Amino acid sequence: RKLTAKEVNGTLNLNLGLPVDLTKSAKLRALLRWISDFFQLFEVAFFRMWDRIPLRFRQKLTMVAWKVYYPVHKYLLGRRTGIHPDASHEYHALTTIMWWGNLFPVTVRRMRFSLSQLSVWHPPEAYPPCLKLAAKVEGEGAARNGGRGTRRLGGGVGDGGDQAGGADRPSSLPGEGTWEGKVADLEANADGRTSEVDPSEETVVARIRHDMGPPSSRRLAHGILSRGEAEEDDGVGGGGTDDSIVTGLYVRHGPSPSSKVVFWLYGGAYLAGDSGGNATLAEKIGQRCRGADVFLPDYRLLPEHEFFDAHHDVVLAYEYLIDVRGIEPEDVVLLGVSSGGGLVARLLQTIAERREEATTMAGRRAGGGEEKPMDAIL
Repeated sequence: RKLTAKEVNGTLNLNLGLPVDLTKSAKLRALLRWISDFFQLFEVAFFRMWDRIPLRFRQKLTMVAWKVYYPVHKYLLGRRTGIHPDASHEYHALTTIMWWGNLFPVTVRRMRFSLSQLSVWHPPEAYPPCLKLAAKVEGEGAARNGGRGTRRLGGGVGDGGDQAGGADRPSSLPGEGTWEGKVADLEANADGRTSEVDPSEETVVARIRHDMGPPSSRRLAHGILSRGEAEEDDGVGGGGTDDSIVTGLYVRHGPSPSSKVVFWLYGGAYLAGDSGGNATLAEKIGQRCRGADVFLPDYRLLPEHEFFDAHHDVVLAYEYLIDVRGIEPEDVVLLGVSSGGGLVARLLQTIAERREEATTMAGRRAGGGEEKPMDAIL
């Protein structure tokens, strides 16, 4: 007979297979809460120090630790800690590490730091390395949240010093001068064109910062105002505000742009995530998509902002890709990771809404054009 859900749950190995559920121990939780509060006194400095370590060294250090830990776990604990004995040894080893997070408070700052380190767990050994050079590039002068100023590449949350620090449209790569890649600025000129990168370079990771102008000048994003724009826009403004600027990273895998572009929206429950932490993953996906370029736009995060602000940023970034970079919609593949998938779905709804309204959604498609992308992966 088919087992009921309750019976299936009874077959699962919960709480690392321990006879006692430690999460229900009030004394233990109180002790761990005290340890957590004590660590908060130093975690900002620790995050900052860790981010200043070259990425390649962090990757090697992490992999060495794993190569020591994994065989020890396999020999001593085997497949007794994961949710089911049929799962791989690697899964059981990771479960043993991650389970203890149930006992410690997971703050927004810690979430943002963790997701900013995805590249540490994804070294070049995991995919064919293609980025050759190393470069240090300073952040743009105007940050997303109230003009916090220049941010160091690879700074991530540690540079912010508080939870609000990670809510800027992140401008960090996963290491200062340490990623095996060249980072170049693509700053838009007054006439809307973007400066060219050196075509002799095989691969570049370009920092994007482009002013899309006042809300009244937009096509696809018309009528979609962030909270700040809704309060301040008079329909004539000159642009140049934080709400009008598209930022992000653009990964290119050849001396010339690819025929297809992946529009990558990172995840993090709308609370965390950044383009820098996803850069090496995006590089790998781009390579496996026949060398497709990957655009990772930044968007604002909760709780400092609202979902509508993130939606605004994503739609504006898509309009930038189509109107400013001149990418045909049928050559764009949307890819949303976790909560990024929700933003992809809302972007598709917005495109459909504009289509129904029969408005001019791109200046070069007068009379109302088709802005639907080639595909979407959620």
